[in-house]
Amino acid sequence: MTSNLQLMRDAKASLKGHWGAAALATLVYTLIVLASGALMVGPLLVTGPMSLGFIKYLRQVKAGQSPKLDAIFSGFEDFSRSFVAYLLMTLFLILWMFLLYIPAIIKAFAYAMTFNILADPDFDGISARQAIRISDRMMKGYKMKLFGLYLRYFGWALLCGLTFGILAFWIQPYMSLAQINFYEDVKADYMARQGGQPAC
Repeated sequence: MTSNLQLMRDAKASLKGHWGAAALATLVYTLIVLASGALMVGPLLVTGPMSLGFIKYLRQVKAGQSPKLDAIFSGFEDFSRSFVAYLLMTLFLILWMFLLYIPAIIKAFAYAMTFNILADPDFDGISARQAIRISDRMMKGYKMKLFGLYLRYFGWALLCGLTFGILAFWIQPYMSLAQINFYEDVKADYMARQGGQPAC
């Protein structure tokens, strides 16, 4: 497995020449999700598709492409799966919270790869429920590694506060790309364990 430090270095290398565009995409993504809160069910309808579109945008950056800003809206082309995935994840985590917060946090890490799976052409055609199930299986043994990756951005998060959140528009794509790199690692291990077949 690739070290978390190397995952971050690879993410930084992918963003070279794209920092400004990625920051703008993050700003637009954030503003739309926040603005959706003006409607009671707005975040429920918008967050899933926007999350999927943002990952697809960053996957293009990772591939060395220069995606257009409207790529962050591409999740709406797969609205049903992205909406259902976000809805189910939210419901499942609320149910887990009725038990204790710790199980809910563990499950949040277990579901963390769901939108990466939906954005991956190798998993084209699977349902939202299957994506959540695969993420749960894919993350077995890797939750602490992902937690460790997030911890590496803790200092950056503190700096974001000092800049009134402005720095977050550069840090978020950096962190998200590192998570995409993390996904590629755990996906390779998962596929090897499944004999090359994504069991659902």
